[in-house]
Amino acid sequence: MRFLVLGSLEVLDDAGRAVDLTSRRQRQLLAALLIRSGLLVSDARLTEMVWGEDLLPEGGVRALRTVVSRLRATLEPVGAGSVQINTKPTGYVLELQGATFDAADFEE
Repeated sequence: MRFLVLGSLEVLDDAGRAVDLTSRRQRQLLAALLIRSGLLVSDARLTEMVWGEDLLPEGGVRALRTVVSRLRATLEPVGAGSVQINTKPTGYVLELQGATFDAADFEE
């Protein structure tokens, strides 16, 4: 699996086919997790990054959990173990194991 953020956000499966991220919120959540890959990102920070200046939905943490669940359902089956969104008591950690990330490649 390959994640591309230099330019517009894209996710490619192992065969190079685009993975369809079904909503703007999924894309925002993925971008927020990718830039902090391997690090804990708090619920509060993710909620702020996904909803931005918009009014946060009532039950912001519940809404965030829904978006995380949908993103997992989109990525994890396609990633075949190379992508995991791990839940921690105060937030989430994106683990990339064998997946590539263009920004990390550029940094190296």
